Amino acid sequence: MKSLVSESLASERAYQFALQIVYLYKYLGNEKKEFTLSQKLLNSGTRIGAEVASAESTPSEIESATLLSLAHKYAVETQYWLRLLKDTGYLAPELFNSISTEAEALAQLLRSKPGFPPKIDEGLSLMAPDSDLPSPNLPSPNLPSPNLQSDLTP
Repeated sequence: MKSLVSESLASERAYQFALQIVYLYKYLGNEKKEFTLSQKLLNSGTRIGAEVASAESTPSEIESATLLSLAHKYAVETQYWLRLLKDTGYLAPELFNSISTEAEALAQLLRSKPGFPPKIDEGLSLMAPDSDLPSPNLPSPNLPSPNLQSDLTP
């Protein structure tokens, strides 16, 4: 069963975060003349709230969990673009810390919601440790290591 209080909290935080992202996008374009990375940041940063809003409006708990998973994905992606903008000098460390902290908090909030799908390794840990399933004995491929230098010479 869905929790309206926690979903409203996630929705409101995601909306407020989207506003911050829009203002940051305008700043990066107007002041820093950066248009490519900031467009990607705008897309991922505003999709978080859009997915949470969609999750709240669907009657299907499975679809809601899928949409929350997508919102989490966009929160993680937003952190990537923020870090890239900081490391390329477009975003001051202080501003990065503030916005990145909120993106991380949103990701954690979304991940903690009931019905959120477990990570693949978490799902595997749910199996009984004394399982009768055999261990896969797959041969190690003997792949040649790539020699980029020889590939680049004419």
